[in-house]
Amino acid sequence: MASRNEPKSKLEQGTDPIELPGVFGILPLRNSVLFPQTVMPISVGREKTLRLIDDAIKDSKPIAVVSQKDPATDDPEPDAMYRFGTAARILKAIRIGGNNVNLIIQGVSRVRVVRWVGTAPFLTLGDPDTFAAFADNIVGTHAQGALDAPDTYDRYPVQLRLRVSAAWQTVTLSPAALRVALAAYMTRIPVEPSPFAPPGRRAVTAAERRGLTVFRADCAGCHQLRTGTTASRAVGPDTLESRLLAGDLVLTSARRYDVGTPVIGEGGNNPPSLRGAWAAAPYFSDGSAATLEEALRRTDPSADRVHAPDNATRPTVLSPAQRADLAAFLRAL
Repeated sequence: MASRNEPKSKLEQGTDPIELPGVFGILPLRNSVLFPQTVMPISVGREKTLRLIDDAIKDSKPIAVVSQKDPATDDPEPDAMYRFGTAARILKAIRIGGNNVNLIIQGVSRVRVVRWVGTAPFLTLGDPDTFAAFADNIVGTHAQGALDAPDTYDRYPVQLRLRVSAAWQTVTLSPAALRVALAAYMTRIPVEPSPFAPPGRRAVTAAERRGLTVFRADCAGCHQLRTGTTASRAVGPDTLESRLLAGDLVLTSARRYDVGTPVIGEGGNNPPSLRGAWAAAPYFSDGSAATLEEALRRTDPSADRVHAPDNATRPTVLSPAQRADLAAFLRAL
């Protein structure tokens, strides 16, 4: 099942609109990632994929392109696929003999896998299920309240519309129940794979490993290498790299810190999780660092305020080589 970021059901691509369906057929992609607004040539030959292409071309339907975790897998099951993909249209299909087809596909919109609805004759996913729609409704309502009444919005119950079977019901959540629901939603958000890391890889690069060494020494006090904010200890070195690659570590903490950026909460800010840092620009609570390199240039673990802007005006304890390795590590998360 896919949850679309765009609120419209039609998206303009070139001169023709494309209708996003309720159910997508899945094209598993090896060794690469398709992004929205990009065109990619690929060759396909797997039986399920050929059935998918025939079905999509026959009815002029878009497909969802999702990267598989292990490129060596010939017939990936749902568990072997990542949780994000891209809705795409088939621009051209050319049969080149046997069971091989050359395709040109165009990314249209990101999709998020919420529930698989079938594996034959090809993998399929469908519209957001009750939980995803419920959670999206929670987030939207809570965010609107924060804008309209920032001092009191978290003290009042919230009404939500929840789809149950074929009907809609109105549900009222107390402030405490709302926070529980939000926490449950956050734990269900899958990690989007980094385009800087090959899908399905089992080891970090040399530069990323050096960056991890710097991170453990100078950054892990706030961005903790733990499985949860209430975990009693950090993950040990024997399993650290594999847990990082699996997306198991929170890279944040429940404490608040004044690190030299505008303070939003009383006593400081919670450090953001660095998972997906490659896509999180601009950085810091005020968005004052446009790039990861700029953020690292003003990072000085020896300073009282680690990320203060004036850190960039003087030498820091991190050398240019260490900052480059740290950037490589962070981009791979």
